Amino acid sequence: MSCGSPSARSSTTPAWLRADRKSLKLDFTTLPTAFVPTAKRLFYAQLTQDTPPGEQPITIASIRTYFSGVGHFLLWGDARGRPLAQMSGWELNDYHRELVGLRLCLTSTYRYRRAVRLLWAYRSHLPDHLGADPLRRPSWQAWARASRPLPPTCTPQFLPTSPTAAESGPTTSPPALHKTTSRVQAGNTRSAA
Repeated sequence: MSCGSPSARSSTTPAWLRADRKSLKLDFTTLPTAFVPTAKRLFYAQLTQDTPPGEQPITIASIRTYFSGVGHFLLWGDARGRPLAQMSGWELNDYHRELVGLRLCLTSTYRYRRAVRLLWAYRSHLPDHLGADPLRRPSWQAWARASRPLPPTCTPQFLPTSPTAAESGPTTSPPALHKTTSRVQAGNTRSAA
């Protein structure tokens, strides 16, 4: 895949060093035509691992996933009719709200967020890039703080935390649970008789 190639579909097969790996395709025809040169340069830089300072390289297997995330954002941006460099912070907040509203799993949301950030992080490689780091937006920062997993000390109280608690049996449980349990036990004794 090269940035100047006329091919609209590129295969990542030459990047694999093993023949038994599945070929992955990056189909640039699914992207808005105004953003295709930007997307091609971004993914060419990723495939050649020409990463900016401070950025972690993306594995070849993950590039297809990030292509989907970048494509989602570029389709959203194309509906706004503005180049990436002219997108305001408010528009990035709007996209973030839409992304959170999709109710994706936590890992997918992180990948979509990172995909958008790639359009800023790789700005030295791209003809059209975001003008500001999305992670500097307060709504993006608040989501990152709120979506962290709970520390191990915040485990639910009803789980045994030591062998002695498990051996001593259940502690008091809510009255609704006793009613349900007694009905199930009563049903089992009737069917046994």
